[in-house]
Amino acid sequence: MEIVTESAPFAVPCISCGSLTQSTLTEALVGDDHRWDIDGHCSACDAVWADCGYTQPMPGFRDAILAANSTAVLELGSVDASAATLMRALRLTRSLSLAQAKALADELRTTGLEGTRIEMHIIARQLHAVGVHTTIRPIWGHPVDRNSDPSPRATDGSGSRDTAHHRRG
Repeated sequence: MEIVTESAPFAVPCISCGSLTQSTLTEALVGDDHRWDIDGHCSACDAVWADCGYTQPMPGFRDAILAANSTAVLELGSVDASAATLMRALRLTRSLSLAQAKALADELRTTGLEGTRIEMHIIARQLHAVGVHTTIRPIWGHPVDRNSDPSPRATDGSGSRDTAHHRRG
């Protein structure tokens, strides 16, 4: 099972005492599961927790990942892919109207798509599954990931949210 992750520091209130803690936010693609997790340790009361499996990012999550890891750009390996092929692959990654899929396909062909590395990896998987080669790079330059996984992935965001916490002692 392939796992792709990015993490970032993220300030949240302690689940036990409410003190502001510097926690770790993780965006992950675990097999077919796109999820957001946050874990923390409170230095004031020593509580430890992991809040796992958000299928949609909570406010501020995505911005924190982008700030800590840079924006990723998904670019086509060649412009030979038809608009219909690109649109079909894009619509498999998220709920898009035909007009939205066409606009994203046009953007992908001209400037590339931007987002978190995980978001771009999900799209790249679908494109690769239909024979379209891509490159993912950080906004500032060097390639960070080449699409080499030929297996299609479901990316409907399904998953559960689990919370675990305990006090060290």
